[in-house]
Amino acid sequence: MSKKDRVVEAIVHLAVKIIVTN
Repeated sequence: MSKKDRVVEAIVHLAVKIIVTN
């Protein structure tokens, strides 16, 4: 797994968190 994929995964997790909280 490359670092880029990890960064993208982290961003997706944050986006999901924001959507769920709203």
